[in-house]
Amino acid sequence: MANVISSGFGSLSNSLLRANRFYEAELYSEAVQWYRKAMEEGNVEATYRLALCYFHGTGVYQDEQEGIALLRRAVDFGHTRAAYELGTIYLRGELVKQNLSEAIRLISLAAENELADAQFDLAICYHNGTGVEQDDARAVQLCLAAAEGGNVNAQFTMGINYDEGNDVEQDYAKAAEWFSKAAEGGIGIAYCYLGDYYEYGHLGTPDYALAEHYYQAGAELSDAYYLYALGHKRLAGHEGPADEKQAAVYFRKAADMNYPPAMYELARLYRLGLGGLEVDVETALDYCTRAAQMDYTPAQYTLALTYDNGDGLEQDGEKTIYWYTRAAENGHADALNNLGYCYDIGKYVEQDHRKAFELFDEAAKIGAPIAMCNVGIFYEFGKGVEQSYEKAVEYYRMAAAQGYANAIYRLGLCYENGNGVAANAVEAFRHF
Repeated sequence: MANVISSGFGSLSNSLLRANRFYEAELYSEAVQWYRKAMEEGNVEATYRLALCYFHGTGVYQDEQEGIALLRRAVDFGHTRAAYELGTIYLRGELVKQNLSEAIRLISLAAENELADAQFDLAICYHNGTGVEQDDARAVQLCLAAAEGGNVNAQFTMGINYDEGNDVEQDYAKAAEWFSKAAEGGIGIAYCYLGDYYEYGHLGTPDYALAEHYYQAGAELSDAYYLYALGHKRLAGHEGPADEKQAAVYFRKAADMNYPPAMYELARLYRLGLGGLEVDVETALDYCTRAAQMDYTPAQYTLALTYDNGDGLEQDGEKTIYWYTRAAENGHADALNNLGYCYDIGKYVEQDHRKAFELFDEAAKIGAPIAMCNVGIFYEFGKGVEQSYEKAVEYYRMAAAQGYANAIYRLGLCYENGNGVAANAVEAFRHF
C-alpha cells in the first residue's frame, strides 16, 4: 500500500457516471452493475461505492464481509474515505475482530489526507488513550483541524475546549465562534451555550433579547437534551420570575422524544401541580415509570420511595424492593441505604443482617453519611459483622464530619462509655 493516499475520486469514468445516474434514479441493480464494471476498469471510487452497496444491501444482497473486502481493495488503491470507514470498523470490532493498532493506522492515513471525520475520531482516540498513548494536546490539535475542515462535532467540541480552557487558553469569544458554526451545522445545544453567553455577559454587557433569540432557535431544532436544558432555564428564570408553564412545555417536548430526565421532571410537575398543570398522581407515576424503565436512576429511586411510602397510591412492597434494587445497582447511595434498611428490619424481604450490612457499607463508600452511621451501628452491636467498637467509632467519625446528627450523638455515647475510645466525659458532652 502506498504511504500517502489520495481522495480516491480520480476522474469520473463513463462507467462510473452511468452508475451514479442509475443510483440517483434509484435503479440500484443497474447501478451496481456499472459500479462493478467501473471497478474492473480500475476506478477506485467505484470500488468504494460498490462496498457501500454491499454494506447496505442496495441493489445486491447485503453482505458486510464482501463490503469489507471491497473497502480493503479501495484502501490498497489509495481511497481516503475507505481507509477511514475500514478503520472505524476495526475500532468498533463489530464486523471483524477489534484491532486497535490497525484502526489507528487506517484512521491516521485518512486524517493525514485532511479528512475531517477521521481527524475528529483520531482526536477522540488520543483524548481517551484508545489505541494510542493518551495525549490531550494532540487531541485538541486534531480536533481543531477537524473543526476547520467542517466537522460540526469537532466545532462544538472546540467551543467546549475554549469555554473550559481544555489545553487551550480559555477564550469565550473563540468559543462563541465555534458554537456558532456548530449551531449552523444543526447542533442544538450549541445555541444553548450562545444563549448563556449573552445572558450572563460572557461577551460583554448581557443581552437578554439576543439570549432569548438563541434559546428559541435551539428549541426549533427539537434536540431533546437542549429542550430539557431550556426547561430548566425557564424554571430558574432570567431577569424576571421563573416560568414554570413554559418549562413544562419544553419538558413535554423532550419527554415526547423519550428523553428520561425530561420525563422525570414532567412527573415532578404533575405530582406537585406546577407549570400550569393540575395535580395528577397517575400521570406523574406514568412518566416516572417510563423514565425508570429506561434506566434513569433518579426516577427508579423516586418510584421506590413512592411505592414504599404509599405516596398517593397503595403501598407495594414487591415494587419497592424491585426499584430500590434497580437504583442501587446503578450506584444510588440512598437507594442502597434504604434497601439495607429493608433487609435490616425484614421489611418486604426476609430479614438478613449480613445483606443489610453489605448494602450500608456500599452506600458508605459512595459517601452517604446516613449509611456511614448505619455501618457504625452494625459494628457497635455486631449485627451482620463481627463486633468492633473501634470500627464503629471510625464510621461515626466519618459521618459526624459531614454533620450527620445521629453519628455525632452516637460518637458522644462512645466517649461516655469508653467504647472504641478512651472514656472522656468532656468529649462526650461536647458531642451531645
